[in-house]
Amino acid sequence: KILSGEVKLESQYYFYMETQTALAIPDEDNCITIYSSTQLPEITQNVVADCLGIPYHNVRIITRRVGGGFGGKGLKGT
Repeated sequence: KILSGEVKLESQYYFYMETQTALAIPDEDNCITIYSSTQLPEITQNVVADCLGIPYHNVRIITRRVGGGFGGKGLKGT
């Protein structure tokens, strides 16, 4: 039985506030196009290809230019 509790987070480190989005569109010839908000499109490309069992060159990643900063969009979305 919990009578009272408190959580205090001093920094934003524990809660990443940038949005993560992705849209996958199958294409012909066993290819797929991914629109993603990632900072590291090559990692997204590799993960998607590995999950689908297709060559890396069959995965096309399209992303808008995103700012630098802390790298949260680099690995959190994969």
